[in-house]
Amino acid sequence: AGGNHVLAGIYGAKYLIMALCRFGRQDVALSLMLQKTAPGWLDMLSGSTTLREKWDGSDSQNHCMFGSVDAALYAMLAGITVENGIRIQPYYAPAVSHVQAHTFLQQTAISVSWAREGALIHTCVEIQGNASVHYWQNGAWIKLGCGKHEFETINKPKGGAYA
Repeated sequence: AGGNHVLAGIYGAKYLIMALCRFGRQDVALSLMLQKTAPGWLDMLSGSTTLREKWDGSDSQNHCMFGSVDAALYAMLAGITVENGIRIQPYYAPAVSHVQAHTFLQQTAISVSWAREGALIHTCVEIQGNASVHYWQNGAWIKLGCGKHEFETINKPKGGAYA
């Protein structure tokens, strides 16, 4: 309803994005995050390097309360989550050409990157540590150990999402 603009406040915005991702609507979540007009995160960052306290730009010009979307980007685009262990299931969003994410979970450094190259998507997962990491590949979870792992995926639409 709001023309793909966020109509939630500081408490609801975070959970709205998380719920959309959890129920397979990453396309809608990303559309909300990439709005260039108010209210939207890209609108807030237009001509700025920090988020504001309110959607309309009033009050503090350096406020972290709407910054919860960065966690959603790790979970959605890079696909890094910690439900039932560390899991990686990137969302290859049509509007995004490449992603790089790095984090430290359960005493393990994890890097995920992916990029489009023609009809292929190249994904690289690097694990430095001993945590158990599972990666979603061809409809099943596979276990990855320490090291660098590279995958190629054919870039084709599947129900509006790329997987």
